[in-house]
Amino acid sequence: MLHQARHITQSAADETRMPAGYLGLLQAARPCVIAALQADWPGPVLVVCPRPEDARHLADQVQAWSKDPQNVLHFQSPDAIFYDRVPWDRSTLHGRVKVLSSLGALRGRQDQEAGRGIVVTVSGWALMVKSVSSMAFQRAVRTLHVGDWLPPHRLLEYCVQAGYEPVAVVEDPGTFCHRGSIVDVFPPNLPEPLRIDFFGDEIDSIRVFRPGTQRSRRRVAQATLVPASEAIPEWGKAAKDALEAMDLSNCDRPTRLAISEERAKLAQGERFEGIQNYLPYLCPRPSALLDFLPAGALVLLDDVIGLEAAITSLAEQALALRAGMVAEGKLPSNF
Repeated sequence: MLHQARHITQSAADETRMPAGYLGLLQAARPCVIAALQADWPGPVLVVCPRPEDARHLADQVQAWSKDPQNVLHFQSPDAIFYDRVPWDRSTLHGRVKVLSSLGALRGRQDQEAGRGIVVTVSGWALMVKSVSSMAFQRAVRTLHVGDWLPPHRLLEYCVQAGYEPVAVVEDPGTFCHRGSIVDVFPPNLPEPLRIDFFGDEIDSIRVFRPGTQRSRRRVAQATLVPASEAIPEWGKAAKDALEAMDLSNCDRPTRLAISEERAKLAQGERFEGIQNYLPYLCPRPSALLDFLPAGALVLLDDVIGLEAAITSLAEQALALRAGMVAEGKLPSNF
């Protein structure tokens, strides 16, 4: 992991892939300069900060200066340190997916200004997380059009496989429900949920509605659905052999029972709280946020010394935690 920590800073500053630079500016001047780059740079701008709170605070400041604050995004860090089995908060899951979907949509675009106007702030910690590749993420995206032939049960299957939670009433991102000929779904990449009405096996209408009142606001001709999480339950079926190879012999009984239950759910393609802990197994060819950036992206490093120190410290903490959990029987020795 220490090698990975050094690799993060080297990759972020790799000018052979994309332009990179260091923010050698006064702290107070950085937000307005980044907001100016948002308007002028012909591609997305990624700003790498040492700590999660630095990235979050910088995003808030840039939004205050920006003419397009909705395209100033913050790529969140996990809610728990590596190897800690605490589930991530839903807002973290959906915020990360929103950024991945914004950048993933640029894949394959030939125009030189793909991603212009997008600014993403991120911490070194968030860059260290092994996640889904851009190609795999895009394969899990679905675009629906009015008039499409799509049996309702196929849409429901997609929602389950992509990690959406079935609920009685759709109010929060990452949820869906079904009643009669209507499927309500709230993709994390959209500000409001969708109401998809079927006429037989054909999409008759797609409407945006307010989650608070459940009243439709307007009709749209098409809509894009993205996975509800980076950890897509459907991928658990392909990871069955790798999951079964996990050695539970050193684990205590509660840990063995918990992991065995979770492995069984993954083998069936079922979602559960804490599925993100299995990202390295679900994504055999893991990627990072940097791999989602197009060639014309600009990468800016904020406080390089602080960034390297924060990443190294986090890697050391994670390795110490792993050793302690393995010794206490709370983590498989080969996890």
